[in-house]
Amino acid sequence: MKATNLSQLLLAALLSLGLLACNGGSLDWPAEPEPSTEQPEPTAQPPKPPVGTGVDPTTGMPDDTWHTGVGTTLPVDATLTPPPAPNERVRRRMDVDQLKRAFYSVTGGIGWTRMSGNEEIDKFDEFAATLGKPDYLASTLEDLAPGALFQKFLGDAARDVCSRWLAREAEVEQAERTFFTKVGPQTTPEQDKDAIVANLVALKLRMHGQDLAPGDPAMNQLVWLFDSAHHIAKDPAEAWNTVCVGLFTHPDFYTF
Repeated sequence: MKATNLSQLLLAALLSLGLLACNGGSLDWPAEPEPSTEQPEPTAQPPKPPVGTGVDPTTGMPDDTWHTGVGTTLPVDATLTPPPAPNERVRRRMDVDQLKRAFYSVTGGIGWTRMSGNEEIDKFDEFAATLGKPDYLASTLEDLAPGALFQKFLGDAARDVCSRWLAREAEVEQAERTFFTKVGPQTTPEQDKDAIVANLVALKLRMHGQDLAPGDPAMNQLVWLFDSAHHIAKDPAEAWNTVCVGLFTHPDFYTF
């Protein structure tokens, strides 16, 4: 029985091979694609930049719409900050010794002093360490920052010196005065405003070293200071004292 089944299977296989041979003797495998003979379409060429354009001096690139945005970065060695103007430097604050001499020079001999018995003590020397002067033990460099503590001592010095300066002016002759050189101590703006402005100009030159004309815009604030102080106090002496303190505490006095 088994032999019969095997024979039938062999016969069926032989018949299948015969049919394949009749159909061409090969199986239907996928055919390989033939290479294409068509040429690819040429890509579009970029347009050429215009001829005869100018050159941007800041970038070195052609100055036209074609090169807009190209090469706009500054060169590596380009200067990003303007060079300093010739003959200029940063203003510096006076040291303690310079400030003390400035007070004596401006007032004609009046300094920031106090009496201790029969001895006159200069307060700039007394507070030198507090004002930043080095003692060459704990410090060797002088602190020249115009901080709050410096401003406090400068204001104290200005009020003390101005009160004694104006008191002395009232006791000496006109030719010996160093503050009221163009006007009297009790002259009001209603009496002679031009003389008051002339005296302000003289004080600006004496205390700040600036020779200005009466109508110079830089004088406006000083004239306004006198007028405001006189309007409040109704006393020319108080107005001049305010001007004196303002000139001493202005940066144009203690910086150079």
